[in-house]
Amino acid sequence: MGYPCPLPSVGLGRPPPPSVHSQILLDRCASAGAPLFPMKRDWRAFREKVESEMNRCRVCGQSPADAAHIIARSQVSPPKGEDPRNCVVLCRLHHDLYDRADARSGRTLDIIPYLTSEEQAYAVELIGIERAYRRLVGGRLVPDTDLGNAGRSTGVPF
Repeated sequence: MGYPCPLPSVGLGRPPPPSVHSQILLDRCASAGAPLFPMKRDWRAFREKVESEMNRCRVCGQSPADAAHIIARSQVSPPKGEDPRNCVVLCRLHHDLYDRADARSGRTLDIIPYLTSEEQAYAVELIGIERAYRRLVGGRLVPDTDLGNAGRSTGVPF
């Protein structure tokens, strides 16, 4: 009885010894062009943005503030998620409110008025207009009754 292993077995369904196992993993990573160790994130551009805004929250002006991802890193690839256009300077209260928005409870932060047009456009570029709009307004959708949809939300803000 062996245990699951994604690598070729040796003998009776057992995985190879650790030294062989490690070498096979290293070989597979190298042949696939994958990094052997996770990349460290470069936060310099985010820190520069916070400093350029004098460490003040865009929503309330409080200090200290830190860099908040406009679109979560989990939704985009690392190089794009770490672009300074994907960052807004928020105090801890507004950062938490933005990250933990819950449209059902009404606990949301509509961040669109506090973003530059370049930051808004980059959010749309990263995940598309509907998903970006949902994220930026805290999960709420504005009902569109002007188009004869009888109050049904279309997901389009205008």
